[in-house]
Parts: sequence; structure tokens; C-alpha cells
Amino acid sequence: MKALLSGMLYLSFFFSAAYAGTNIDYCATPQAWAAQITLAKLRDAGFEPQPLPKVVLLSQQKLSGAHPLLSSKKFGDLYSQNLLITVASLRHGQSSKHFIVSTIVSDQECSIAAPIIIDHSLFGESTP
Repeated sequence: MKALLSGMLYLSFFFSAAYAGTNIDYCATPQAWAAQITLAKLRDAGFEPQPLPKVVLLSQQKLSGAHPLLSSKKFGDLYSQNLLITVASLRHGQSSKHFIVSTIVSDQECSIAAPIIIDHSLFGESTP
């Protein structure tokens, strides 16, 4: 009986960890909140973006510490994510735009905090 219970506990931990990882991965996709907010800001500025940008996960780190928000049961584990988002234009001849987007996500929700969007062109560097 103990073996059965410990096996069930192990499986529930394994599946919950896999579920959390899948949710965190989703937050770094073109359909996720950070990318869609970036597109909305571009539309508001008069740029005509393609519906789905290219999203590259630059870094992701689990937040740790003693702050009550970091151990919230409502949000789950919190992570900082840094993304490179490349947005192509629907207009012929209009060059793509590149953004570095930083946000806080959790294994429960991609929209914990408003993303910080930095226009990559402000650095004067070209993207490969």
C-alpha cells in the first residue's frame, strides 16, 4: 500500500512539474501575452505588424527569496523571462522591428506583470 501511495505521489509531482514547464514555455510563444502586447503597441503607433511575430527566449530564471509574493499559492512559482521579439510588417518595404521584452510569468499565468518593451533599434545594433 505504501508503494502504491508513494508511486501515486511521484506521478502527481511529475505531471504537475511537466504541466508547469509547458505553461512557462507557452509564455515565450508568438500567441502569448508579451508578444501580443508588443504587437498592440506597434499597431497603436501606426505600424502594420504580421499577426505572429518571431519570439526567441533569451533567458528565464525562477525567482526566489522570502517575499510573500514569490511563494504565493495563487500564482504558483514566478519566473523572469527575457524575450527577443521580431515583428515583420505587412507593408512591402517596411523593415522588421526588434524588441527585447522582459516580464514576470508564473506556471499559472503569463500576465503577472506588464512587460517592459525595449526597442532594440535604440541600441544602434543590427540583428543577425
